[in-house]
Parts: sequence; C-alpha cells; structure tokens
Amino acid sequence: MKKRNPKKNLIISWIIIGIGALFALIGAMTVQEYKVNLCLLIGFFIIIAGIVYHLVMVRCPYCDHSLAGYRPLPKECPKCHKTFEE
Repeated sequence: MKKRNPKKNLIISWIIIGIGALFALIGAMTVQEYKVNLCLLIGFFIIIAGIVYHLVMVRCPYCDHSLAGYRPLPKECPKCHKTFEE
C-alpha cells in the first residue's frame, strides 16, 4: 500500500477542519434562544473528524513516525532522516 505525502495529508486535514468550522459558524449564526441546532452539531463532529484524521494520517511514509506536533512540517523525518517526496 502506497502512503501519501504527509504534506498532502496535512492540507486535507486543515480543509476538513475548515469545513467543520464553517458549518459550526453557520449553526451559531442561525441559532435561536441559545439552543444547539443540527448545523452546529454537524460542524462540531466534522472538526473532531478532521483532528482525528490529522493525528492518524500525518505520518512519515517510511517509518510511520507521527508528525502531528511539528510546526512547520519538516522536510525530512526527525526519526529516520529520510526526505519526503514532493
């Protein structure tokens, strides 16, 4: 199984989190009487899914070391020192 580039997975996870934030914002703007509506819940679950995707998929394609806490994303793996393909 060919693994994806961690930079692509990072971008995908931020897109998912952004879509979730957009849904949550729409839900917060349309809420009445401080109630939780469906759009707000969907946005919350999409944000959680984006965070889980980020933690699971942003890894080194060679040694499977997690790269979730590195800012900015390194050009090579801190554990096995192999460079990532562009």
